[in-house]
Amino acid sequence: MVPMDQLYAWIGADHHYQSASPGYAEHWQFDVSAQGQPLAMMHSPNHADKLTRMFEQARAEGMVQATLRAPQRGESWRVRVYWHPEQALYLVAMHSDERLPHAEDGTVQSTAGTLLEPDAFRQQLSLQLERNRVQQSGLALICIDLDRFQWINDTLGSEAGTVLLQEVAERLRSVVRGQDLVARFSGDTFMLMVNGLVTASDAETVAHRVVERLSHGIYIDRRELFVSASAGVAIFPQHGRDESSLLRSADLAMYAAKRAGRNTYCLYHNTLSGTPHHEAMIHGVDLKRAMAAKQLTFNYCPIFDNSRHRLCGAQLIPGWQHPQLGWQSAHELMPAALQGEALPALNEWIWKSLLAVQLSLNNLPGCDLLLLHLEEPQLAASDFISDLEYAVKTEQLAASRLVLELDAEVAMAHDGLVFDLQELGFRICLRGVNAVLMNAKGVQELQPDWLKLDDQHVQGLNEPGNTSAAQLALATPTIPLMAEGVTSAGQLSQLINQGCALMQGRYFSELLTLEQLDQWMTLEAG
Repeated sequence: MVPMDQLYAWIGADHHYQSASPGYAEHWQFDVSAQGQPLAMMHSPNHADKLTRMFEQARAEGMVQATLRAPQRGESWRVRVYWHPEQALYLVAMHSDERLPHAEDGTVQSTAGTLLEPDAFRQQLSLQLERNRVQQSGLALICIDLDRFQWINDTLGSEAGTVLLQEVAERLRSVVRGQDLVARFSGDTFMLMVNGLVTASDAETVAHRVVERLSHGIYIDRRELFVSASAGVAIFPQHGRDESSLLRSADLAMYAAKRAGRNTYCLYHNTLSGTPHHEAMIHGVDLKRAMAAKQLTFNYCPIFDNSRHRLCGAQLIPGWQHPQLGWQSAHELMPAALQGEALPALNEWIWKSLLAVQLSLNNLPGCDLLLLHLEEPQLAASDFISDLEYAVKTEQLAASRLVLELDAEVAMAHDGLVFDLQELGFRICLRGVNAVLMNAKGVQELQPDWLKLDDQHVQGLNEPGNTSAAQLALATPTIPLMAEGVTSAGQLSQLINQGCALMQGRYFSELLTLEQLDQWMTLEAG
């Protein structure tokens, strides 16, 4: 199955291909490279004519969409064409999550028991929820995410990863019944809809069976691999009365399962919702007690260098493994730190902990970039610069090895402190910068070492034609770019094409411990 977000191509105003993604070329069964080839040579007359008409309409209206049918496959594909006048290029985007199997009479076929694409799954889920409201019956969504699949994919290659995903899909299909649905949402994330449940324990039984089934060894190239999964369970109507809220609840529960140690499942509960009740669970006094008990620690978000196809470093994520709420990052702990006047103690803990781990981090093979995000209250704390200067000059904190990440607007508001940090030897990464903001005088004067697209920018890349990274690269050709929140191969491909060098996100890995990061980087170095 071709990944949903890899089907796109750039075509010039002369109707000759400039480039095409591997998924797009595979779908159209191109035998040669598309680059430089005329549209009429690469498609049947029927499809070439329809695409040409879409080009004409897109040039007049900016964007047009239509359905291309493939009767020999029994499929219909929704195609969007965007016209980019500045570049004189058409973007053709075909999303396999919009592929629907059709019967000869044009109606959507029964999808029970088959591996669906996301939109088809959502469509069937929405219809089933309507029926269940009338019948007053329940169903469950189970969100399943493989644990560290990307490590296997990077270590053994994409072909092994593909075989692994196919085997996982087969095992999931073997668990569901005829009235249930299974879909691959993106990468290594799957979703099950289990219909006709009476109690939550019934759904938990299915989730347990899924986790247990996926934990068995899988043979690839005569090598037995073991892959575990984290599953989140949400019940209709208790945990969501519509499609979007139910999907969100299942996703939150899945992340809770990962925080609980992976290879397990979690039933959704209200404290996962991110509501004010959730925030009230942690108070300043709780944070102070956690620090006194030495319960705070670092997790690590790997940074992937696409030019070298390997890890080049990590972002250090300070936080607390809360006994009920799971992992809470410093960002999530900031309200409690401010409420309990614990911010100075939190800052002090971060610098002292950096001193303790910096030797291990510096010795990691290929670890060239260490990144630490600072929140505005941390930067604005009264003793921030003096404490940091003491750590650098007296306690030998290696400033040159650390890149301090600041939100761009925060850095502009505290530019004097940023200059002080640069004087101490720290490199600076500005997060959340766009091409418009980069033209602001204040940002240019900061002379950052890196610019970072935040997760909102990256998620926006799912919208075909979004060239925010390319615009930023053109505006700042001498400053390297990185991106966070990468969750799909399509986002990765677009970011690479638009000039982004370094990536972070769930597509590559969940948060790691220092030991796990060490194992990964040592394996790559070997």
